[in-house]
Amino acid sequence: MPFIPPQLLTAAREAPEGDRWLHEVKYDGFRLGAEVRDGRVRLYSDLLHPAGVPDLSMYGKMESGTPWVVGVEHGLSANAALLVAGWSAPSSPFKGGVLVPAADVVLVVALDGSGFFEDSALAPSGLTPDLTLWLQVWMPDPAGPQGWSATRARKSPPP
Repeated sequence: MPFIPPQLLTAAREAPEGDRWLHEVKYDGFRLGAEVRDGRVRLYSDLLHPAGVPDLSMYGKMESGTPWVVGVEHGLSANAALLVAGWSAPSSPFKGGVLVPAADVVLVVALDGSGFFEDSALAPSGLTPDLTLWLQVWMPDPAGPQGWSATRARKSPPP
């Protein structure tokens, strides 16, 4: 299937209702792709990667000195990726998608041969449970809009 650029987002206070709508709520908006072929309609969201949809996970408490784990699964194998962290979520247009966190910190991470990355560390001093941290991973991707794809954004405190 050839790439078809997505429609630009339209601001709305609520998701549409009714039995003609199918959607999932995301921090970075509502995204849905549709393909009509031979009279059949196929609906999908996210990029259809051979390894699956790139996913970001984060676990830990927003408290100084507590363990944190950040991971990426289903990225493109042996690829570099940008881990973007921010204290706010302006949700800015970026590379054909939406960069959810403010880019307060950007780290380059290396995905392994299976498109996986994981790292752990202790939360830095000064964190308190009332702070909110947003994370998202962006990676070069020839199949993605403008050559990039991203994970969904994650908001702290994680589950």
